[in-house]
Amino acid sequence: MKQFIALSLATAVLLSLVGCNDATKNSSVANTSNSMSDGGKLADSYSTTNTPASNNSPATNQEKPKEPGIDLAKLPVELKSDAFEYYGLGRVEPITMTMAMDGQTKTATQTVKMTKSDKDSAEFTVSNEGGFSKIGEVVLKLDKEGIKVVSMDGKKAEPNMFELPSGLTKGKSWPTKMNLDGSNFTGTNKVTGTESVTTPVGTYKDALVIVSTASGNQAGQKITSTIKLWLVKGRGQVKAEVTNVSGKTTQKITVLESK
Repeated sequence: MKQFIALSLATAVLLSLVGCNDATKNSSVANTSNSMSDGGKLADSYSTTNTPASNNSPATNQEKPKEPGIDLAKLPVELKSDAFEYYGLGRVEPITMTMAMDGQTKTATQTVKMTKSDKDSAEFTVSNEGGFSKIGEVVLKLDKEGIKVVSMDGKKAEPNMFELPSGLTKGKSWPTKMNLDGSNFTGTNKVTGTESVTTPVGTYKDALVIVSTASGNQAGQKITSTIKLWLVKGRGQVKAEVTNVSGKTTQKITVLESK
């Protein structure tokens, strides 16, 4: 059994930019899918270095082995909040997922590990490969207030912006903001309750549902995104639906955990 970690709220906006940027530049589904297969451009000015090998770029012998994470048994119990549980940070095995866009399906994997821990906070690193390789490495900070994004692909995130706060009761909302290489987005995340959701792995009767809305400008184009996320306690995010609108172009992306 595998689970889906950290197609995070901020990362979901980044993923939506991949789809919307490619869709705007390429009028045909074939061109869009080819761009995604090659990793795509996250934005015209957003380029990654030292990213994991994609499906079309096999790893070489020069790649260094990844350092193991810190044993989660060393994480203070006070930090194991509902945010920790719903985000799935307690699951450290590699994760497989599928991303469907424009009738095409792309496989991606993510790996999470704890890299720092003390009595007040901990840091986790999420590595993305395959379909999400352009997202790069995401660093998260966990404390008693919840989870925040520290950096994405080596670029610092907005300070004090919650990825997922603690106290996830129905109606709870919090803002999100991204300013990355000329792409500026603001939005709101809101817990709408719990509901049943089915994925290729199984059915979850009490998944937490978060709806995020964001708007802004990327490469001179106005984009609005609506993102619906399903999170399962102790497992993490198991499904995401992203709807992008840019001018007359509307694009939908669905991400599901897979076996």
